[in-house]
Amino acid sequence: MIVLISGCTDSEMISPNPNQCYEGIVIAGDCPSFLFVQVSNAPIGENWELIHNYDLYEQATYNNAISINNIHQFTNLDLQVGDKVYFTIDTEASKDPGTCLKIGICTTDIRFLSYPNKRYCISTISKQPCAENN
Repeated sequence: MIVLISGCTDSEMISPNPNQCYEGIVIAGDCPSFLFVQVSNAPIGENWELIHNYDLYEQATYNNAISINNIHQFTNLDLQVGDKVYFTIDTEASKDPGTCLKIGICTTDIRFLSYPNKRYCISTISKQPCAENN
């Protein structure tokens, strides 16, 4: 029996392209500014174990996960865990993703104890697929 294991190592990850439309699934969010997405069409993320203080016994591991640091700029979307999203990355702002982060008071009791290290600022996000030319 031959078992093949495939994964994405750091050397296989690519730098985000500002002209590419990325697609993924919302896996979690943390207020006021973080959205965690499992990217499905490009290796720009990392393996990430979701851990929060609400229930340490229900942990999940995701591959190709990223953190979007400026979801607060897109308040017109009502994003829920499991939603498919399409987005473009602001590569210039993502050089220091703290520049697009909003620090503020969070009104939920759930606090995430880990975040994906691959953090980006986005230019656009939608629940609708991007135009075909992206």
